[in-house]
Amino acid sequence: MSENNGISKIDAVKEILFGQNMKEYDERFASLETTLRQEGTDKHEVLFREIKALKEQYKADKTDLEQRMKQMEKLLTKKIELLQEQKANRKDLKKYLLSLAENI
Repeated sequence: MSENNGISKIDAVKEILFGQNMKEYDERFASLETTLRQEGTDKHEVLFREIKALKEQYKADKTDLEQRMKQMEKLLTKKIELLQEQKANRKDLKKYLLSLAENI
């Protein structure tokens, strides 16, 4: 209780020395503190939403790239198989032509 009494005495001295100005300053500082806290909270929420949106975009882009890579892999595999078939056909053609040449 003596602590509260001491604080109230300090407040009384402030009131005598600074009067209404001190109350106005206290109100202004309290108002600024509230405003800054709210702005900080607002910016935090905006930043959180932006990070969440970036993560979602990253996941979507990653999925898209994975699908495109799988499609490209399938396409390249088919092309390789076709080239191998053509190579085999050329070898068969070579053998056939050599056998014809020997028969002539």
